[in-house]
Amino acid sequence: MFAADTSTIIAWLQGDSSRDTGTLADALKAGNVALPPVVVTELTSDPKAGEAVKNLLEGARILASQEGDWERGGISRSLLLRTGLK
Repeated sequence: MFAADTSTIIAWLQGDSSRDTGTLADALKAGNVALPPVVVTELTSDPKAGEAVKNLLEGARILASQEGDWERGGISRSLLLRTGLK
């Protein structure tokens, strides 16, 4: 399962052909994409979001948020940023 982030999805929708958008495209073809709730919010809040976003949301699984998820996510992100990763 591939949990996609907003920046990768936007880049993919704009036709970017980088490693992360390639991974997303492969996961979409295989039906293995899951979207964190924050990504759904970010994508649907764009006033220019069109059919492509709607179709993406229809074909993706939305991850359920559980207590502590946001804190663990923040801690994990902090560790990645300390090593120079995003």
